[in-house]
Amino acid sequence: GLERRLEAWDAEVALGQSWRVRLAERCRVHCELGPDRFGLPVLLFRWSSFDAAGLERELGAELMLDVILSIHEQVAAQLRRVTLERQRFAQGALYVWDVGNYGRLGVPNYFSRMWALVRFLPRVARVLEQNYPEVVRRVMVVRCGPASKALYRAAAPFLPAGTLAKCQLYGWRAEEWRRDLEAEMPGVRLPAFLAGDGAD
Repeated sequence: GLERRLEAWDAEVALGQSWRVRLAERCRVHCELGPDRFGLPVLLFRWSSFDAAGLERELGAELMLDVILSIHEQVAAQLRRVTLERQRFAQGALYVWDVGNYGRLGVPNYFSRMWALVRFLPRVARVLEQNYPEVVRRVMVVRCGPASKALYRAAAPFLPAGTLAKCQLYGWRAEEWRRDLEAEMPGVRLPAFLAGDGAD
């Protein structure tokens, strides 16, 4: 079952010796930005640099899903910790999705990468909404240009309603999301590429 698969993957990651773990780490596109106003980690996903097709080819669709689910398991553990510490239910984590096309400053083959992501995300979102509906409360999708907005519209009919309700799209300029993100993360210094308008 799913629980056993995740336990096996976590054990493989803990050993850190397999080529699959090394590949997953090399292709990692998420990081923690800092705590939000509830004390939960805010995760940044730089989806525009994610090679979904290549990783699926190397690892297989099932293990790719397990890698994503393992991230959510870690967030769920933090959610339980904060709930116990504060003696009140934590409302879920904030995710920041960077989908910007950085051109020469970014990774090559932006459009093919994003199209592969459009095919991959609905499958993941359905499993997440079924198993972890409380883990994510809000998704800020930043640096949306015309192409990424068109891809979002293409993916929307295949995404769960609960996922769509959590997503908020922002344009290219940091001034469009900076105030909202700073309100979510009071006292946290944002990285330059999120606080300003250029790539890091």
